[in-house]
Amino acid sequence: MAKRKGASDTGDAAMKKSVQELLEIRKEHEKKIGQVDKDIEATLQEEFHEVWEDKIKPALERFKDTADELLHRFSDFEDDFRGYLREREPDVKPGLLAEIYGDSLKNAFTGTQHQTGRKRRWSPEVKKKLLADFEKAKEEGEGAEYLKSHGLTYTHITNWKRSLLKAAQAAESMTDKP
Repeated sequence: MAKRKGASDTGDAAMKKSVQELLEIRKEHEKKIGQVDKDIEATLQEEFHEVWEDKIKPALERFKDTADELLHRFSDFEDDFRGYLREREPDVKPGLLAEIYGDSLKNAFTGTQHQTGRKRRWSPEVKKKLLADFEKAKEEGEGAEYLKSHGLTYTHITNWKRSLLKAAQAAESMTDKP
């Protein structure tokens, strides 16, 4: 039995030595892999920077210049178009004019937008005041500007008028009954 015990001790020692050698080799490989990863990352950063500076950044600058030029051209012709349309079609409703030359194109280039998020709610009194003010502005030919300045659309006005009419008809029908 003594032979076996000694043989197994020698085998265990050899196995431990082999395992330690493998662990050392593994550590060396992990260091090499880590260094290769760093080298790859540095190369990618350099290449990205070159591509950014040589291609992407100039393309973005050209795009911005083009957008600025289009916005400038749009602004130059906007007033002319409004005057032309009002002269040719004086009976066009202000809501339609707002839809035709609203700020959608201009907003696309300047990045401005109407309020978004929560749905706004108005009390009946505020709706009546807004409707009355809109009608005054409409008579003066400033209906579209009024809607724009208050963040409203012609659909708001139409829906509010419709609901007020229904409410008035319902109240009238209740008072007509004996």
